Amino acid sequence: PIQLNTLEAVDGYLTEQIDIAKQAEDTKYLLTLLRNRALLLIGFWRAFRSDELCRLNVENIEIIRGEGSTLYLPRNKTEHGVSYHAPELRV
Repeated sequence: PIQLNTLEAVDGYLTEQIDIAKQAEDTKYLLTLLRNRALLLIGFWRAFRSDELCRLNVENIEIIRGEGSTLYLPRNKTEHGVSYHAPELRV
């Protein structure tokens, strides 16, 4: 598992790169960075394995402002069709 200080460092780097991509108006790179940051954070928050992260599809994610998100995996290591809830974090 990733240590918290490593997670913070990687997230900080991705956030800096996101700002740079926005200023450069590099949409393709920006979308890649946003995807990578989302995968990193949701993977940590829900303790997903890499194979579960690879099976996430945008059409299986529901985000409700003020509540959080529901992530549906059609199958995982032991079950078929599992939904996971990730509550909204407030900083």
